[in-house]
Formats: sequence, structure tokens, C-alpha cells
Amino acid sequence: MLLGALLGIGVMGVAAMTSPAHAAKADQTWNPKPAPDDVTVAMPCGGSMVFKKVYTSNDKKLDDKGFSAGSNNSDSMLSQSPNGRYIQGAFHDKDGYYYLMAKYELTEAQYKVLSSWDGGKGKCPTAKFTVKDRTPKTGLSWFDAVNLTRSYSLFLSGEGASSAPKSSDSVPAFARLPTDSEWEFAARGGMNVSSSEFSADVFPFADGKTIADYAWFKGQGSSSDGKVRVIGLKEPNPLGFYDILGNVSEMMLDPFHATRTGRLHGQSGGFTVRGGSVLSGPDEMITAYRSERAYFTKGKETQGRDMGLRMVLSLPFTTSINEVRDLNAQVAKLGTDDLADTKGGGSVNTLGELDKILAQHKAAQARAEAESKKAIAQAEEARKKAETAKSSAKAGSDAVKAENEQLKKELAAQKSEADTARNELKNMGQYILTMNQNLNKLRANMIESNARRDEMRDRAIISSMRLGGYLCSSIAKAEVERELKDNVLSILTRTQKSIPCKDDDSKCLKRNAEQLSKAEQNVAIARVTVDYLLSYYADHLTDTNDTFDHKFIKAQLKNAQQAMGRNNGELHRYIAQFETDAQKYRNGSRDLEENKKRWLKQCLGIARNK
Repeated sequence: MLLGALLGIGVMGVAAMTSPAHAAKADQTWNPKPAPDDVTVAMPCGGSMVFKKVYTSNDKKLDDKGFSAGSNNSDSMLSQSPNGRYIQGAFHDKDGYYYLMAKYELTEAQYKVLSSWDGGKGKCPTAKFTVKDRTPKTGLSWFDAVNLTRSYSLFLSGEGASSAPKSSDSVPAFARLPTDSEWEFAARGGMNVSSSEFSADVFPFADGKTIADYAWFKGQGSSSDGKVRVIGLKEPNPLGFYDILGNVSEMMLDPFHATRTGRLHGQSGGFTVRGGSVLSGPDEMITAYRSERAYFTKGKETQGRDMGLRMVLSLPFTTSINEVRDLNAQVAKLGTDDLADTKGGGSVNTLGELDKILAQHKAAQARAEAESKKAIAQAEEARKKAETAKSSAKAGSDAVKAENEQLKKELAAQKSEADTARNELKNMGQYILTMNQNLNKLRANMIESNARRDEMRDRAIISSMRLGGYLCSSIAKAEVERELKDNVLSILTRTQKSIPCKDDDSKCLKRNAEQLSKAEQNVAIARVTVDYLLSYYADHLTDTNDTFDHKFIKAQLKNAQQAMGRNNGELHRYIAQFETDAQKYRNGSRDLEENKKRWLKQCLGIARNK
């Protein structure tokens, strides 16, 4: 049966990383709710595990994704208060960087496969899998969970290497528990939801749905008996993850850290569990919910009948010497100013000037050390001559003695001067060294400040582009509304001309006049609205171009589109139009009326070509 299941699902090889494997009739044991974008990876003994891509950022590996975790509405501010995080995926395709997280919680069937295989030393299970084997595996300690990921990683690097997702230079993925940040980013909906939906306490529901449609928890309409359920019975979150909230709580790779003042506290505690379970109340069914468990309890490894796991596939941060060199070069450029930047980047190359000063100080320090060595050598030479003169004085005449005494005094004076110069040079060298240390510290601080400035600039650009896209969309909607009202006015005018009131029918005349007046007012208001939005659009284009160089705007186009969520209608097209209009407005005509006509036509064209 297992072999048949494997053949039915399909296995993702190297090529499938860009075109995920999908089978219409997937075996219920491994993938009860198949989807076109599933990434199916082989397991030992003919089993499989299904993953979903969680996109994080676009084109540069070092440009990790910042997001806000936690919640302001939580009762447990020690563990769930708002805090900043950063995240980046290990894999890359045409849509950007992503990591792979299991679509379902680890099941009894997958546990049996991994534990029986035992790194290739054991035997595969022979009994057929039942519905019960689709239940999440519980009763495991954190160490058990890590050992299971170890076993799967051994398979992916050996027997299952052909199925394993790989880096660009063919390094196979390894399995591990998710990090706390990876789990929360995916649970909130990642790039598939808008910024406001991401920051909410729970991911958005489909129309008419409630939390009971997505999670098994202890409460009315859910798991009132406290029993763990088979995977995939509820609705998935916006990224396609099932039971991300409820059913079994999921163990994280990293230790628990308390939250304080927007960040994680420095002490590492026990291990972190996320998502709540069938023993959790409905108020705990939020994506910020996290709790701490001790690694050991009463001399034993801590386990729980409602605690399981969900795996992640990842790669080493660097997988080749060439990548290390490239990333080192990118790190060296972080936070630097560009003399070509006049907006949003800094027109003064402060770091470049600091580097010149540091180079000058380094050269001065080298000269001081050379002079110090020279002075020491001169002093030593003077000492030797003085000793020679002293020896000669003992053996020579009175005239020679007097001459030698004079020479000795002169050499002693030279030695004293050399010692003084040496001390001065030594002090100068120490001063230069201290100055270099301070300048290097200043440089590091400036790089960090500039990098933060760049992040804030990029966020501001993303917000500006989102507003531009929204305005373009609003212009299109307002123009459609104006056309409808204009048509109503035309119909009323034609109707009143074709079927006029009798001259003595005052009620008819009054009614027609009121209808016509109302229609004319509606058209006038609609025209004013369209013109107002076009003027606002023009002002926003001008302000955006005046504030940021266009190269920064263009660089954030994908991020601005993704910030609205992948399922947010056609808004990404309006954002792209805003970026195009910004570039044309920057270099083209400033004839406002002609530009308004062009913008109106382009925004309306997007609405009509959906």
C-alpha cells in the first residue's frame, strides 16, 4: 500500500522545485486535502510529507523580512506582547525567497515510518495504515521531536536525496522544527494577506466562517471532548496550512524568550509551543499565543498528550565558497552612502570619508612604529659606543681619556634624546591606536544607523506606493460611477423629451424637473470626485518623486505589491501603474490637465481589463 501511495502522490525532484508536484488523487494517509501548489517530498518506506512555500522577500538574500509578532490584546504580555522579528527563506525561485513548512502536523503514519526506518538501520512497517494513522502524533518530548527531524534529514541526504529540495548548487535540504518566527509568520498568513490582516489577532476567515471552522479547541462547536482529531478536517489558513491553530500544540526549535518593550528578553528558557490545542480555550486560538514548557519534569523528558510537531525544510545559510564571497561583498556595502543618491540615500559619503581618515591614521601609526624602531636602534648604537669609549679610557693616555669622556657625555645626551623621542613616539602610537578604535566604532554605529535608515526609507516607499495604487483604483471606480450617473442623466433627458408632460400637468413637470436636477447634481458630484482624486494622485506622484529617487521606488515594487497580500484583487496592478506613472511624471511633461486625462484612461483601463 505504501508504494502505491507514493506512486499516487508523486515525489518532488529537483525540477519540481519550480513546478511543485501534485496528484489529483493523493492518498488520504499523506495528503487528505491536495492542492496545486503542494510540494510533496518522499519519506522512507514509501511515505511522503507535503509542504507549502512560505515566501519572505524578493531578490536579495540579505534583505530579510521584518514583521511585528505578538499582540496588544493579549492577557499574557510576558509572552505575547508586540515584538519585532526578522525572517528569511532558504530557497529561491522566480517569486523570491521562501522556506518550506509542513502542510499538516506530523501524523502517526509519518512517525511510524521515521521511527521504524531508524536512519536506515530498521525495517519498514508492514501493516496497512488506517484513518487513526492520520491523527497527529502526540506523547513526544522535545528531544523525540528533534530526533525525528534528524532521522528525516539523514534520509533526505542519503536514500531520498533525489526527492529532497535543493539549493542552486544541489545541496539537499535538511529537516528541523520551525523557529518561533517562522511559525508565527506562516500562521498569520505571510505574504498571502494584507498588512492589516497580518497584524490582526487571527488570520482572515472566509465569508460566514468562524474560528470553529479552522481550529479544534476546547469549546462549543469544536472539540468539547478534548480528543485530538484527524488532520485536514477543518479549513486551512490563507497559506494553506491545516490545524495551524488548535488540535495539537506544536513544538518550536528555539528556546522560549519572554517579551518586553518591543523585543525578546535575553534569557533563554524552556522550549516554546505554539498554536494551542484541543485542551485550549477559544481565547487562545490566536496567532500570537505562545507558551513555555520545561525540557524535563520530575526526572523525565516533558511530554504531552496534546503536544506534537510540524516540520520545516531548510538549507545551510551558505552552500558554496562563491556564495560566501558574494554575501561578504554585500555585507560590506550595507549602510553605505552613494554620492549619486540625492534623495533617500544621503548625498554625503560620510562612510567613505571615514574610511579615508582611518587609512591615514593607519599609515601614521605605521610611520610612528617605524620611527620608534629607528630611535631604539640609535639608542642601542649609542650605548655600544659609550661602552667602547669607557673601555678605551681605561687603557689610554690622559688626553685620550679626556676625549673619550667628552664623547661619552655626547653619546649619553644622544641616548637621552633618543629615549625621549621613543617615549613620545610610543605615546603617539597609542593615541593613534585609540583614535582608530574610536573611529572604527563610529563607523560601525553609522553603518547600523544607515541600514536602519534604509529600512525606514523602504517602508515609507512601500506605504507610498500602496497609497498610489489605492488612489488609482479609486479613480477607476469613481469614473465608472460617473459614467453610470451620466448615463442615467442622458436616459432621463431623452425620456422627458420623447414623453413630455402635458403643460397643465404640474405634478409631472415638477417630478421630471426634480429627477433631472437630482441627476445633474449626481453627475456634478461624480465629476468633482474624479477630479479631486486625480488632483490627489498628481500631488502624491509629485511628493513621492520629490522625496525618493526612482531607483528606490522601482526596487520596492514587488514588496509593495506583496504587502497588500497575494489575494487582494487587482490592487497589485494599480500599484505597478503608479510606479510607471511616477517614472513618466518624473521625466515627462508636467502639463497637469493632459496628465490627468492619461492617468484616468490608464487606471480605468485596469478596471475594465480584469
